[in-house]
Amino acid sequence: NSTLTENGSAGALVGTLSTSDTEAGDTHAYTFALGGADNSAFTITGNQLTINASANYDLKSSYAIRITSTDNGTPPLSYTKDFTVTITDQNEAPAEILISNSFVAENGTPNAVVGTLTTVDPDTSNSHTYTFETGGADNSAFTITGNQLTINSSANYELKSSYTIKITSTDNGTPANPAQQNLYYFLVVPPTKGTLSVGNSIGYMNFPAPGVNPLRYRDWE
Repeated sequence: NSTLTENGSAGALVGTLSTSDTEAGDTHAYTFALGGADNSAFTITGNQLTINASANYDLKSSYAIRITSTDNGTPPLSYTKDFTVTITDQNEAPAEILISNSFVAENGTPNAVVGTLTTVDPDTSNSHTYTFETGGADNSAFTITGNQLTINSSANYELKSSYTIKITSTDNGTPANPAQQNLYYFLVVPPTKGTLSVGNSIGYMNFPAPGVNPLRYRDWE
């Protein structure tokens, strides 16, 4: 075997070495030979080739090694061959969902864009689909179109000063993997009539942090 799936365990077996020899009774010893650029990433034990650390396709998709087989004849004879160990990509789950904004202006237009969704994914070539996830109390107040989050109706601070939604990002890999079902808090910001502040904080705070109470803005009337 000359392929290995990424994210396997350190010390995983890559393959078993064997030698074709006209002397059918000979046994063989295997060693790394000079010139194999990635020899140090592997270990040979008897006729077993193992990889020293878990492989990561995104960092390195193949390894070049050179191995010598030496028989037990008199005199000992050897043969050296180059091998390429290919790492197979495994779809990895997205790591995080981000949104470009965490506040909503009061009295804005219906269907106004709240923010743009992006996903942190170890597989950087993946694209992502965003959906609402059960558990977001105010999911129904918003719409997701592509990677845009919009609010369905004009926000009214006096009626509701914050919204909580829950979003899942699913990649297009095989098999498809969902990201964490992140919980976001959105603050409704009223028109400012004076200094908008809470303690030493001015403006808005970025969330999410499930279980953290959202920062409330003072309603200046």
